[in-house]
Amino acid sequence: MVTRSFGRGVSRRRLLRTAGVTGTLGLAGCLNDGGSSGDDGENPAPEATRTWLGCVASREGQRLFNAARGSVPTRTDVETNDFGPYFSTAIREYETAAARVPSISHGLAVTPEQLSDMKSVVTEHFAGPFDVESTAQDLMDAARTKR
Repeated sequence: MVTRSFGRGVSRRRLLRTAGVTGTLGLAGCLNDGGSSGDDGENPAPEATRTWLGCVASREGQRLFNAARGSVPTRTDVETNDFGPYFSTAIREYETAAARVPSISHGLAVTPEQLSDMKSVVTEHFAGPFDVESTAQDLMDAARTKR
């Protein structure tokens, strides 16, 4: 489905390289899904929460969730044969990557303040007037800012 938007004749392997995703130059993009168990005394259904967390963290839960989502399972004992050729390749390349690069857009590589500043830069310079130089400079400035 993804390759169709890039036109006829674009191979999945080529798409992996050009889209800057898993497999690019031995690097793999990394982000983590997370959630809260609500163990703060305010959870109205703590037993149901524990049941859900047990389900989604199980081998079968990870297989179903990640196959549907198109992501790499956290567990290493999940059977991935039915993930299809693209995701099977992505999983293999993720597992053998020289480094896993955290996602800026998901807030893993920058502070919340830096992420907010970066989003403002994109809104102000790139989404409207399409000012590449100002966008690049302001993104670098936002990344350098420590708060």
